[in-house]
Amino acid sequence: MSFDSAPLYTFQATDLIIEVGDEGDRFDAHKHILAAQSEYFRKACRPNTFKESFKDLVKLPGVKPGTMIKILEWIYRSDVSISFPTSADEAGAVLDILAAADYLQIDGLGRDYGFKFERALGNMLVGSQPIDYALQIMNEIYRGGGTINQDELRALVIRVKEVDSAFGGYYSGRLRMLPEACEKIKEPNGEFFRELAIAVGTVLSQSRGK
Repeated sequence: MSFDSAPLYTFQATDLIIEVGDEGDRFDAHKHILAAQSEYFRKACRPNTFKESFKDLVKLPGVKPGTMIKILEWIYRSDVSISFPTSADEAGAVLDILAAADYLQIDGLGRDYGFKFERALGNMLVGSQPIDYALQIMNEIYRGGGTINQDELRALVIRVKEVDSAFGGYYSGRLRMLPEACEKIKEPNGEFFRELAIAVGTVLSQSRGK
């Protein structure tokens, strides 16, 4: 596994080894590039601060190799690629990246993933693709400092409402899927829930006004 095709990466003058995962996979990196993007690495690479600064080795056993590759690709300026997850494994991979970025205090990654995920939302097939994954990922994007455009949130709510309405009966148009999915979020972000509530309120108000 490699991230050496990223625009800013060069094999010359690497001065830091990052060791991740249970197997101790290693990546050669550059202190000044990582320190410029991550408060965690900024402190770890500061002389006479952490033991890592003496050994030029940072161990992150809780971070998976594939997750670290995506983090390093972003730091070294590869384009972020994200599609709507259709399985628990796909959603988990994105959540791992966002959680690791939060732990490493990486500036901007959550924001960039938010921009990309907005596009992925437009291709989501509500009803056939679980909305749980979308809400969990958006919650983590907000936790990482990113946001989702309010227009995209409203469009998502409208599609959920249309699917609910198709079932008819008492639950028709009541957006029952959203609260059920929200209950599964382990660490809710207040800002995300406020933005989602605004989107829901706007859609419902517009529906009543018709």
